[in-house]
Amino acid sequence: MAVGDIVSLPAVAAGISYTKAPVAWSTINGYSAVTASSSTNLALIGCTFQTPQIPGLDTTIELLIRVGVGAIGAEVVIAEMPYSFRMDTAVGYYLMAPHSIFLPEPVLITSGSRIGVMYTGSDAYGGTIEQIKLWFIETATSAFVPVDPIGMMGIFGI
Repeated sequence: MAVGDIVSLPAVAAGISYTKAPVAWSTINGYSAVTASSSTNLALIGCTFQTPQIPGLDTTIELLIRVGVGAIGAEVVIAEMPYSFRMDTAVGYYLMAPHSIFLPEPVLITSGSRIGVMYTGSDAYGGTIEQIKLWFIETATSAFVPVDPIGMMGIFGI
């Protein structure tokens, strides 16, 4: 890995699967570790995930992915990424392709930080999102580094 490289964490192929408590907007399950300690300064630029649940007809499910840094149980929220999806057809077909969210500007995470991710949502059952991966650009500085993630969309195959 080198400065300017785009990396995704966790480094495992499948990403993180996260199931929330069966209460709308519950955060009781806390954060899942993305990495115990970042090896370099990172600029968070977005995430990808999949939603395996199929909403009922004419139902919108809202969700919020939170990224936090710090010790287990004492994470500080550094980014919140909202998303919603909807079943709007009686055919019963729902595309479960990966969803992507890009931040409007990068969020700096300093070297040595523990990074965690969680999600909550409007559904009142124990919903799950899968294959959560966070996207970062490695930086050599702890100062703000302007990044144009929209210009890099071709890198992600979008």
